[in-house]
Amino acid sequence: FYQLEVDSRGQTRDACWGDSSWNPQWYVANDADAQRWTIEAAIPLTELTPQPSITSQVWSVGIVRTMPTVGVESWTHPS
Repeated sequence: FYQLEVDSRGQTRDACWGDSSWNPQWYVANDADAQRWTIEAAIPLTELTPQPSITSQVWSVGIVRTMPTVGVESWTHPS
């Protein structure tokens, strides 16, 4: 699995199957004010797989939001 993390400052961290030496090229833009923050991220598919995707291939994504002093909110469950 790929782990791509972004904090409210736009700082990133990534790993592939727990290997933090994996260093993909990806792009992040962030915006923040006193009430909220947002990010937009783009990663080329070639950074995730050396082969072109095929019609029957299935990908999934899990999103977790960690809020310091508040807790964790997840829109997916670990497989």
